[in-house]
Amino acid sequence: MATIRFSDRPDVEPFWRDIVAGVVRHVSVSGPVQHWVESRQGSVRIRHAARWTPLEISFVPIPADPGATTRSFLMPDTAITVPPPVLVPEVPVRPQPVPMPIPYIPEVPIRRSETNAAIRSIARPLDLPQSWIDGQIDADVELDGAKRNALDELMKRSTARVQTMTVLTTLDPSPADLVRQYGEALYARITPAHTPSDPARQYIHDSPAAMAGRLLVARRETIFPLPRSSRAPCRPPATSR
Repeated sequence: MATIRFSDRPDVEPFWRDIVAGVVRHVSVSGPVQHWVESRQGSVRIRHAARWTPLEISFVPIPADPGATTRSFLMPDTAITVPPPVLVPEVPVRPQPVPMPIPYIPEVPIRRSETNAAIRSIARPLDLPQSWIDGQIDADVELDGAKRNALDELMKRSTARVQTMTVLTTLDPSPADLVRQYGEALYARITPAHTPSDPARQYIHDSPAAMAGRLLVARRETIFPLPRSSRAPCRPPATSR
């Protein structure tokens, strides 16, 4: 609300009479605002100039704000009570990091000569023939395909071979068979004209002590060797004159 003072000049008198008569009762005010108060009525946002300084006031028949009117001491008090300003703390806005652009790296094509050299380096340690190498190069096979083909070739070459083995199991002779074979071997030793059988032939050169020891083992009998002190001394046989 502002108080306006009119001049006493005669040319101002007609305007004063129109204002008093209510013909012109709207004003247009302009000036800087020192403080704004924001509020809402439903979904409508409203801003009130809570503190401002009028620099220019004009009487107009059609105002921009219909509520900007004149008043006198005879008019009811229609002043608008402006609520105290509500200070809203400002939330600092963090600057968003700017993503770094990804540099474009052009793909360098692999020359065919390098691929052929790599195929040869794969085939030689695996002992693949030259015909296999030539076939891969002539077909323009890429390096990954050549690796798979080399693995397939190795799988073909490593086919499992089935081998047949004959296992002969030799059973130990029984004590009765040993006695018979020993007897035949001893008979062949004193009778050169006798031809022993194959089982008895292996015992021809064995001593009687070895034959007796093997026979006791076959009978599962325990053998205790005699100490040297209890052995009878060997004496040469007596000769007759």
